[in-house]
Amino acid sequence: MRDVAEVGAELRGFEGIGPFYSELVTVRALGHTDVLPSTEPRVVAATGARLGLASFGQEDFAAVAEAWRPWRTWACVALRAAG
Repeated sequence: MRDVAEVGAELRGFEGIGPFYSELVTVRALGHTDVLPSTEPRVVAATGARLGLASFGQEDFAAVAEAWRPWRTWACVALRAAG
């Protein structure tokens, strides 16, 4: 299975594909289930809101998401859909 970062970098070489969409396409196309989105602020905000935390950043998100292994990708999809 190809590395998410490597494929994401290749996709960002196409005009109009930025960090968020390259990560999204890579995770879905390669079938990864345990990739934590690093460029999706709405998932971070939704997680903080569900936890009742006004101040919640990417590092906090990564720490909380450790409990979701090996399904971090799908947990984030569910949070994004619910948000």
